[in-house]
Amino acid sequence: MGAGFADGPRLVRAGMEVPDADVAARPRAASPLTLSFERDRVMPFRPRYEGDERMLTAGEVAGLIAATGWIVLVCVLAMVLVKLARLLTETSKAVSDLTDRLTPLLDDVSVTVNETNRQLVAVEAIAKDVKQVSAHAAKLSAVTQTIFTGPLIKVSSLGYGVRRAIESRRPPKVGRPR
Repeated sequence: MGAGFADGPRLVRAGMEVPDADVAARPRAASPLTLSFERDRVMPFRPRYEGDERMLTAGEVAGLIAATGWIVLVCVLAMVLVKLARLLTETSKAVSDLTDRLTPLLDDVSVTVNETNRQLVAVEAIAKDVKQVSAHAAKLSAVTQTIFTGPLIKVSSLGYGVRRAIESRRPPKVGRPR
């Protein structure tokens, strides 16, 4: 069984070989990497010997599975954080580019709005003048109507009366009824 004690049978406890007589006096190691006692001297790390294997308990298997799960989770979270950092970098770059492009556009829009306002003031003045011209045209039309229609009606009435008077003095024509 490897290096052991020269006197008495050996017990294997927690990865250590201990003689029967010294079982109570010697500490029991929890793992093979703890201190071991051989012939009254302390050895920091005892190597495993043939036949010294032991099976893992259910708790140790569960601990290994949990540790593996945590490692996988940390790796996945690290990848997510790297991708999130890239996304934030690209987003900040896009916002910066947009800001650089947007400032001249806003300046152009401001100039365009000011020019449009200036043109609207001119159009408003023109519309005011057109309104005055149309009001004057309406007044002129009313005056013209008053000036020409009154005498025109009188002249046409006079013409009608003269025609009726002339027709009444003529002898009636045979083919035409009155």
